[in-house]
Order: sequence, then structure tokens, then C-alpha cells
Amino acid sequence: MDSKRININCDLGEGMANDALIMPYIQSCTIACGGHAGNRESIRKTIQLAQKYKVKIGAHPSYPDRENFGRKRLNISVEKLDQSIRAQLNVFFEVSNEEGADVHHLKLHGALYNDAANDDVLAKMVVDILRDYPGLKLYAPFGSLWSNVASEGIELVPEGFIDRRYEADLSLRSRSYKDAVIKDPAAAVQQLQQMLQGTIQVNQETMELKAKTYCIHGDNPNSLAILKAIQKELYPRIRSFGDGAILLEWWDEISEELQLKILNAQKFIEEKYADQILEMVPAYQSLAVYLGPEVEQQNVLEELSKVHFWKLRSVKRTSTTWEVPVCYEKEFAIDLAAMCAAKKMDREALIALHTARSYPIHFMGFLPGFVYLGKLDENLHHPRKADPELLVPAGSVAIGGLQTGIYPQESPGGWHIIGATPANLFDAEGENPVAWKAGDRIRFVRIDRSEYERIKQDSNFQLQIDIKDD
Repeated sequence: MDSKRININCDLGEGMANDALIMPYIQSCTIACGGHAGNRESIRKTIQLAQKYKVKIGAHPSYPDRENFGRKRLNISVEKLDQSIRAQLNVFFEVSNEEGADVHHLKLHGALYNDAANDDVLAKMVVDILRDYPGLKLYAPFGSLWSNVASEGIELVPEGFIDRRYEADLSLRSRSYKDAVIKDPAAAVQQLQQMLQGTIQVNQETMELKAKTYCIHGDNPNSLAILKAIQKELYPRIRSFGDGAILLEWWDEISEELQLKILNAQKFIEEKYADQILEMVPAYQSLAVYLGPEVEQQNVLEELSKVHFWKLRSVKRTSTTWEVPVCYEKEFAIDLAAMCAAKKMDREALIALHTARSYPIHFMGFLPGFVYLGKLDENLHHPRKADPELLVPAGSVAIGGLQTGIYPQESPGGWHIIGATPANLFDAEGENPVAWKAGDRIRFVRIDRSEYERIKQDSNFQLQIDIKDD
């Protein structure tokens, strides 16, 4: 099975009510441009949603046939169809430019998708249009006329369908048949698994189908259930990671739900391969497993590939929350005023939001002891600095993007400094240089300047902790 992250795409912006529910589960979306559905408002809304979840954006032009949702061949001249598609794309690119969005690909919709894959004249028309959009990839069916498009300087991304049945010529089964759309999540997952192997089952015959993107339809009533089933069954993706390590990769998300899955996998591997592992390193969406020099990497890789990680029971954990004292006074918070201005938020409100919740520790990296914490309140999200500071003081508490963190040592850094802790968080000479671990939590506790100085002078100071059994 291909070890790279799967590119699942979905046709959105077509007036369905589930776009916001689907978007977190896909890697690229194709947005209706007004031919069969959609308008400027829906295009803008869907682009903004895609930007929120970092999903690649594509245009989805069609026959100008809203009455039939673009699913019937339209009796229209090539010249008029060319004009219609260009008009649809003009609107789409106007909105995408206004939103500062990069357009990744184009995918034709419905009947036009099928017709252009089998009609030289229509295919040439589309190629001529694509020449006006350099760099735009084309999502198109595997094994069609489009296989020659690369010679035209256009990058073709062959597509397979997760929720549609195929005919022997690899065309999609007509929707007039009851079984044309796959609604059963297990059957859809099975079809995707076949395509990831480069094949498809058609009437009990195995045929070649080598796709690089896999489509699910937003108007499938079970699309969300299918996407959730895919997420459970096909992740983590497992591959070799250099000569002596294995990497498990999940979907692109930062969440406590995903962190728990990674910790469950870590616990399982620790117990099963205790005498074969040198180290394991969790991250937001992955787990690196470093093997001993005598361990056969391929054997472990094959064994792990057979594990249904989603079926693992959640490990019983002891949840430790560390209370980190932070002084938000001006001399320690060199970027707080500017951030308040950018957020149109007063200083007290910003500090209150920052201290209102505890943050899960996902992993440590960047420099020894630096913790990558769970998501901030959305109102505190702030882009990292365009020009990083050459020296950030040890103990600085900062915000960068969706995250907050603490610099345990002096170092360069591009996050916005909003305070400082007087606690010594890193001891290079200690048996455990840092006190916490992935899975623990951190809560910031506000202190004044006098308390900061008192803690700073107290060589025996220890962080307060709250321990609970989950």
C-alpha cells in the first residue's frame, strides 16, 4: 500500500449542508463555479472553509445546466461551451484572488467530466483553456484520453472514485443503476484499499487503476460516515524512516483526539517491542519508532502494517497538569501590546484567554525542552513573525500561529512574546532534563512582578502539579 498521505478530494460548494463537516477529512476540494451549482457567495464561503483546514482548492466547471445538475450531456456548440467554462473560471479566480487563495487544480463536473475524457474535440478545448492558467493541475479519470495531456505541458492527476461503481471500460456506472453510488462505508473503504494497490474490482475481474487522488461525492448521503471509516481503517500510514526507524503518520490535524490515538499506538508498540526499540518520538500527526541495530526493520514494518490501530483500547493514563507561573508585565511581554492592537483586544482580555484553559503537550522539539502545546482559543491565533528575533530570553512565553509555548533556553525564535516564567524548565545536567512528557498538560498561572522575583531567587522552587486518573 502506498505509504504517502492519501489525497482524498470532494466536490463541494454545490448547495449541500455538509461542506463544513466534510472539509476536515479531505486533502483537496473542488468547488462548483456556477455552471451546475454555486455562485460567488458559495465559492467564497467554500474557499474560506478550505483555507481554515488547509485543504487544496480546485475549480469545478461544468456544462451550464443547473436544471440537471450538470449530469446530462448538453447539446451545445464547442464555442459556447468554451465561453461558458471561461466565464465560470473568471468568476472563480476573481473570488480566489480576493481571498488570497492559491488554486491547485481543475476538475470538470458530471457529464462534462466523462465526455471530455472520451472526446478529442472537448479534450482539446479544455487543454486550450488550461494553457491560460499555467501550473493548474488537471484531475481526470485514469486511462482516458487525458493520458496524453502531459505532452501539452499540463500535469495530470489521475483520479479514482471511492463511492462509485465502475464498468469494464473504467467508465463510471450510470447513476440510473441503483448500485452506481456506494453508500456502505465498509464497501467504500474496500474500494479505496484496492485503488491504493493500483487495482479495481469490476464484475469480479481485477483491473489496473493507478490513481493519485481519490474522490468522494459531497452529495452522497453517507459521505461523512465513509470519510470517518476511511480515517479509522487506513490510518496510520506506516513506512520506513531511514535505515533504522519506522514512521507512523495520521491525518493532518492538531487535536487531543488524535493525540490520544498516537499515545495509544505508542503504548502498544512499547509493550510489543520493548526489547527492540531505542526511542519513540511522538509529534502532532506522527510517531517515529527508532529500532535497535540488530532489529530487522522490514519484519517490524510488516507486522505493524497488519495492526488495526483504531481498534486498540484506549490506554488508562494518569493526567498530570503542570501549573506554570507567568508574569505578563511589559518588560517580559515585548509583543503583547502589538498583538492586542492587531487583535483589537485589551491587555486584560488577552491574558484572561491565555490563562483560561490547560494545554495538552503533544511533543517536544525545535530545541531541548521546547514543548509543542495544543491549540489556543481561536481569538488568540496570530501568524508567526515575518522576521524572527535573534535571541529570545529563556522562560519567554509566546504565541505563534495556532499554538502557545515556552522557550526553555535562550534561542532565536519567531513567536510573539507575551510574558515570562521565572521557573527553570530545563536542566541539562539532570537525569530528566525536563519534568513533563507528551500527554501531560500545562496551565499558565498569572503572577505579578514581586512573585516573579521571589520564585526566581528560590532555588528550591517546584512547579505545582495536579494529578488525576483519566
